[in-house]
Amino acid sequence: MAGTSRSAPVSAQLEVQAWGRGDTVLFALVATTLVLLAAQFALAGLGAFTMVRTPADNAGTKVPVVGALHALNGLLICALAGWLMAETGRRRAAARRTAGSGGGGDRR
Repeated sequence: MAGTSRSAPVSAQLEVQAWGRGDTVLFALVATTLVLLAAQFALAGLGAFTMVRTPADNAGTKVPVVGALHALNGLLICALAGWLMAETGRRRAAARRTAGSGGGGDRR
């Protein structure tokens, strides 16, 4: 039969693929990015709360520090997200090359 695929079932493929050190690092980076996102929202809330509670003449005391932390945290989130997306793309391309050379069909 010309249309059949000789690849193993998905459950069998998943059992063979164990997590390595790189996968553990990526998982830790994803968790770190999520924590940074939560911190970003907390900093934004703190900055808004400080602006409301502080009188206009005393507004410049704490807000620049919170704003700087907010901006730095945003840069870290963008850098981690970009690196994770690039790594995901590399792994996806490698998986497609491996699946393509294994005699399986076109998987998307």
